Parts: sequence; C-alpha cells; structure tokens
Amino acid sequence: DDKNDGIVRDLCHHLPPSGEHWLDKYAEDVSTKGMRMGIEEANAFLMVLSPKYFHSEYCCMEVHRALTLKKPIRPVYNNTAYTSRDALKWIP
Repeated sequence: DDKNDGIVRDLCHHLPPSGEHWLDKYAEDVSTKGMRMGIEEANAFLMVLSPKYFHSEYCCMEVHRALTLKKPIRPVYNNTAYTSRDALKWIP
C-alpha cells in the first residue's frame, strides 16, 4: 500500500477530461504497449510518487517514456502521509 489511492482518485476526479494528462491507474489498456501509447497521446504525464515508485519497472518505463517524448511531467505525492522532504528522498 503506497497510501496514494485517495489522492489518485481525487486527482482523476478534478483533472481536465481524458487526453490532457495520462495516469495508468485508470487507463483502459495497462499493457506495456497501452502505457506507451497513453503517454504518447497525452499532453502531460502525471507522476504519483511513493516510496516504491522508482523500484517499479513499469513506473520507471513510464517516466522514461515521458522524458524521451519531452512531455511535461507533473509529480505529485500524498502530502497527508509524507512530507516534501520524504518525497525528495525517493528520487534517485
């Protein structure tokens, strides 16, 4: 449990319609190909940081794809469970 389900649900509810941001949690196709296509088609990549984010092969693949495509990356984290100092420590 990365303690991010609430923030992810809230973000998806308040963000502009599909296509503006891409987030795998609510994507229709979560295959590797689907993830890559979702990032390519979106205007920005929403990176929901957690202590285990950079230990996930899929998360690393997604952020690498967003960087390669020069997509704006919008990092967020659960600030009710963690401090900004905590979140900065997660980034390699």
